[in-house]
Amino acid sequence: MLYQYDLKDGYGHETFPMQELTIKGIENSRMSFECSGEEVNILFNKNRAFADCNIVVNDLDYEKLKEIIPQSLQGQIMMYRFKDWKNAEPIIQEITNYFNEKNKIDNSEDMIFYSISSRIQDVNTANESGCFLLILSLVILCMFCMAENIILYYSQRINIDKTKEIYEKLYFVGMKRKNIIKLEYIKNCVIFISPGLFSIFIAIIYSYRVNRLYLRGGAAALLAGCLTMIIIFIQFAVANLYTKKNILSEI
Repeated sequence: MLYQYDLKDGYGHETFPMQELTIKGIENSRMSFECSGEEVNILFNKNRAFADCNIVVNDLDYEKLKEIIPQSLQGQIMMYRFKDWKNAEPIIQEITNYFNEKNKIDNSEDMIFYSISSRIQDVNTANESGCFLLILSLVILCMFCMAENIILYYSQRINIDKTKEIYEKLYFVGMKRKNIIKLEYIKNCVIFISPGLFSIFIAIIYSYRVNRLYLRGGAAALLAGCLTMIIIFIQFAVANLYTKKNILSEI
């Protein structure tokens, strides 16, 4: 038995172990097979007309099986292996048009069963899905960063009078203005950067656990760590800008 599954694609798959398989044919004929094992491997591209599992038989059994299976249930699979499959899309489209013309296919419902299964189609779909997910993630990330900074900004502005009063007292007891500004900058860095430091661990752990099924856990964790560090540097700049534009004018 051949199961064309990718066990690392993140989905659950089931196999059906069989000791013996009997196939009914024309005129109540039967043919029995003893299963010698099962293989979970992708040997050719998937197609909606193909079954979920396949039986691999030798040439002699295949000829006997052809004799008892009705002609209407028999089909032929033609496989092409391109040297550079990533640039084979024009050839695939030409072959598709040729088959549609020869089989006189003129509606989309029949095309489902006569369509060509190509890896380039899956790759294009995956790339489009990946680009959409990347853009969506970046938009959500920017929205969360903006919301975080707005909340922190106004929480600081609400307490500006108390902050000003505290620094005035420190100034009168001898603390220099540059030390006050440095202290305020350190406080703003702690406030604005603490969420980013906390998110490093969440992003790395989550990215690793999700992508380890595809053997990309380390690369995903590294990318998440780099992206989080960029956000932290941006938060440093925001804290510095907030200190210069707002605190210096008040103190």
